[in-house]
Amino acid sequence: MNEIVAIDPSGPDILHSIRVRFDAHMAGITLLSLDEESFVHLLSLPGTPEIEVFQEPLRDDALCANVIKTGQAICAPDLATYGGPSCSMLAAEGMNACISTPITKDGQTIGALSVAQQTPRIWVEADLMYLNEHVARIEKGLSRTGSAIQAARDVPQIQKFELD
Repeated sequence: MNEIVAIDPSGPDILHSIRVRFDAHMAGITLLSLDEESFVHLLSLPGTPEIEVFQEPLRDDALCANVIKTGQAICAPDLATYGGPSCSMLAAEGMNACISTPITKDGQTIGALSVAQQTPRIWVEADLMYLNEHVARIEKGLSRTGSAIQAARDVPQIQKFELD
């Protein structure tokens, strides 16, 4: 069984508080694998205190892939009419609005912090500022546990997730 050390002990609390703050269906951290062929997702979903963790193959059309590639935040107020990067996975999950901002380590964008809602939402500058405050905390955690993050991002099959 593969065991992974978390980004930071406050990771689940950060995700849960963000999800509640936005009254959102999902708040998540997505990290790019070291080989850049897959994503590792950590998600806070309603109805569970646990963080869902899963890995999926890299999809260039994913919204978080665009955030990671460009290093730029994306605010999609209504996925049905959004003209930016594809949000097909979010739309398939019943999401209608999304905001996502980059996570960096050593000057490179390696992930994204995202919030998705089931109803359209006009995102304002204060929403992005709130997420960026949490990104700063997440990035500090990445710096403290760099080798653990590298191991976490390089595991081919995640079976267990443990906090630091």
